Amino acid sequence: MLTKGPYEATITEESILNYWLENKFFKPEYHPEKGLQTEAEMRADQRDPFTIVNPPPNAYMRPHIGNVSGYAYQDVLLRYNRLLGKKVLGQPGKDHAGIQGEVVVEKIFLENKKKSKQDLGREKFYKASYAHFQKLMPMVMADEKRIGLSSDYERNLFTLDPRVVNTILNTFVSLYSDGMVYKGVRIVNWDPVAKTTLADIDTERVERETELVYIKYPLKQEIDGINHITVATTRAETMLGDTAVIVNPKDERYKKLIGAIVVLPLTNREIPIITSERVESEFGTGAVKLTPAHSYDDYVMMNEWNSVAKENEKIGYINVINKQAKMYGPIPERYNGLSTEEARSKVLVDLEEQGLIEKKEAHTQSVMVGERSKAVIEQIMSSQWFIDVERLKQPAIEAVKSGKIQIHPKYMTKKYLTWMENLHDWPVSRSLWWGYRIPVWYKGELSEDIDEKGQVVETVGGEKVENINDAVNKGLAKIQIDPPGTTFAVIRHGATEHNQEHRLTGRIDTPLSESGIKECEIYANNLQESFDLIISSPQKRAFQTAEIIAAKQNSKPNIITDERLRERDFGIAEGKNWEELIAENPELAKSNSPLFQPELPEAETITEVESRVEDWIKETAEKYTGKKILVVTHAGVYRVIRRQLGGMNADESRTDIANLQMERYHIKEEGWIQDEDVFDTWFSSGQWPYATLRANNINDCFFPTDVMETGHDILELWVSRMIMLSLYTENKIPFKHVYLHGLVKAPDGQKMSKSKGNVIAPEEIITKYGADSLRLLYVVGNRAGSSYPVSYEKLEGYKRFLNKIWNAAKFVLSNLEDLNIDHLANTDIKNLNLAETDRTMLDHMNLLIADTTRRLDNFNLGIAAQELYDSFWHTFADIYLEEVKMRLYTKDKNGNPINTSEQEKQSRFAAQWTLYNCFREYLILLHPFIPFISERIWQDLPKTDKESKTIMYSRWPQR
Repeated sequence: MLTKGPYEATITEESILNYWLENKFFKPEYHPEKGLQTEAEMRADQRDPFTIVNPPPNAYMRPHIGNVSGYAYQDVLLRYNRLLGKKVLGQPGKDHAGIQGEVVVEKIFLENKKKSKQDLGREKFYKASYAHFQKLMPMVMADEKRIGLSSDYERNLFTLDPRVVNTILNTFVSLYSDGMVYKGVRIVNWDPVAKTTLADIDTERVERETELVYIKYPLKQEIDGINHITVATTRAETMLGDTAVIVNPKDERYKKLIGAIVVLPLTNREIPIITSERVESEFGTGAVKLTPAHSYDDYVMMNEWNSVAKENEKIGYINVINKQAKMYGPIPERYNGLSTEEARSKVLVDLEEQGLIEKKEAHTQSVMVGERSKAVIEQIMSSQWFIDVERLKQPAIEAVKSGKIQIHPKYMTKKYLTWMENLHDWPVSRSLWWGYRIPVWYKGELSEDIDEKGQVVETVGGEKVENINDAVNKGLAKIQIDPPGTTFAVIRHGATEHNQEHRLTGRIDTPLSESGIKECEIYANNLQESFDLIISSPQKRAFQTAEIIAAKQNSKPNIITDERLRERDFGIAEGKNWEELIAENPELAKSNSPLFQPELPEAETITEVESRVEDWIKETAEKYTGKKILVVTHAGVYRVIRRQLGGMNADESRTDIANLQMERYHIKEEGWIQDEDVFDTWFSSGQWPYATLRANNINDCFFPTDVMETGHDILELWVSRMIMLSLYTENKIPFKHVYLHGLVKAPDGQKMSKSKGNVIAPEEIITKYGADSLRLLYVVGNRAGSSYPVSYEKLEGYKRFLNKIWNAAKFVLSNLEDLNIDHLANTDIKNLNLAETDRTMLDHMNLLIADTTRRLDNFNLGIAAQELYDSFWHTFADIYLEEVKMRLYTKDKNGNPINTSEQEKQSRFAAQWTLYNCFREYLILLHPFIPFISERIWQDLPKTDKESKTIMYSRWPQR
């Protein structure tokens, strides 16, 4: 029974959420008729799949109201497609957040343990950070659940989950093999406090007051009475790294000076005067000092000039600032080691003494700082990892141009294409500890320095290398996931009938079962790793597994068998399950257990198994150094390998090992050091759609996905990368549609941020108004790509709307109490005595169903929600319910019977039929937008035995 009084969202929503989760309705395994299926049954399920891989929220902090908004849009689409009868997967995950995550965690360690990451060391810091994120993830997930996001939380993944990491690293190795990865010297944003490169998105601009200094640069030779050219700068210290003076070719003041030589003050180096149309003639003197190593704009102008200049006219860069933000390189000794601020002061004093300062002006400067550290960014030249995007971007452009991927709103297609067509090589390395460490290994220490010419040079083990290919060719570097040495990926064979019956099967040579063969094929299809060799136990179940995997490998590895990998001979226990063995030999229970049988008559001893496996490991590691080997064996041998290679003790190794469970072990070759940098988070998150599904072994079921729903502000930075990398790794688009929501702003219209103190937590809204009201705020009337402020007035209105539905439900249900639901459901509309008001209402519903379906199919979510809101409130509640009341009543206000004639009874039944069907359809149409209240009312709505117990799996109205 619906409770009396107004609708209490906060009480109702918690119980409904628990109902959904306890019944596992969010899983694609759930079937409306069959209930919860196994994964294998779900795979065989013929329903059309529908998938949304949820953008992973940062796991280091609770989200604010803006972060949560995307869940509402994603959930509308998930619930709508369930109602269409599809097999729906919402794939959730949590992000490690790269530099933001590292900064937050390090701050916690400093405050609580008084230790920096350097104090902890890299390995301990990483493990401690991982544990911290694992601890916070349930809280972040609780916010997803509370807003009603109907994703499969049992499949939740962390971006640094080992199953995901393997996919990310493999892609990099593959890109390198295809000649699309290089290590090059480029200008980067360097944060001297965080000690890492930063993408532009990880920085922000702040205004500060400084001086614009006008400096005279003497000409080597006087030209028409002109003996110098004056440049204006706010960073006098970087002049020590100038390689040219640059002017606009159309600036009449300098036409006669183009090509002239300038003697750079304080250094006596000679540099040319060159041109670029990028120079603003109106700024300063219209002449600009060019310091390509320490200004991105200057770096661009250098490259543009060099692309058209003759060989002898090309210019280079000179690095004069190092990663500690100190002056360094080919500069006068008196400046060496000074901070940039100290050097600026000293340079200005020296210029003043030489009479080279023309004037100074107060100037407001926009300075780039690290978003997290707030340190002033130094732009420097550094050796970084890059991806050559030329071959990646063309298929990604074509996928959108051809309509294979559609972007909503459509006008943002142009934004995407403009970005892609102008995309330059992608820097993917960051100098952090928290993230995916780049899978490159050096034979000795990698060192980056600045030589006497100001050029960045790299050495490996003291030997200079020109680039990564040079290092590889010299045997000084290797690009691979594991450190140089021998890698063993150990897998237990596929399932047999004996496995399924829990029988001890050592020498008995059982084959794979039919289901075991199928699972092996699925596993092999989803296995992205390539192996040099497969070594298998000679027993059928292992060798069959090896053959199935080998057939799917691009590398087509050979399979060899080795007797030392066979399962243990269990003696008298062969072919028996534990219960049968103990029933026949009860005394064996004293010294044995289901997972550990050290004392079995006539059996091979564990010591004997350990001895043969130890011999095999030693021989194989020596014989196949540098190879990647897949080992297919049995549970008993697997446990021994765990102890000998995995460092497990006996008890740790004795957990149950599932069929096709894989663990990786490595015997390292001494002297190799891994690259210190990690990947830019956009490189890892760019693989999120297929990496998550691969990790959960369901790529074959749900990829490509259907929709990527995310904020419009990361269309270029994230969506473009997902499209490029998916087309490269999978040869498929990652999704068919991209829905870009707008940003939720604070009530005053400003962007929410902690620094502004205007962040609103979801629970602050949900506690007062309920999750359904918050979802309506996000969706109703809002267009894709459009931002909007939080409106408490609207939230009050949506709370009243929910109460309107609640009261309407009580009215409808009270007027259906005397009806048999089967009779009502089976009555043909042709046999009803419909009044004109009934026909008008039914016609309106026909149009509403068609409009809502069309709008949801076309991703016009805001318009669909607005029309449903208006229709229910004004057409159904305000008009139809009022018009139909008198036909429904059976007694007047004095308690006297009314509507007793046959014609009046028929009219009353027609009204009840119309009322029931329209209200039921409203609940289903509204469910994607306001799932909690629609589910709660559905529980009390009369239903036939054929109808779903949850509104989530009812059927979308068809007329």
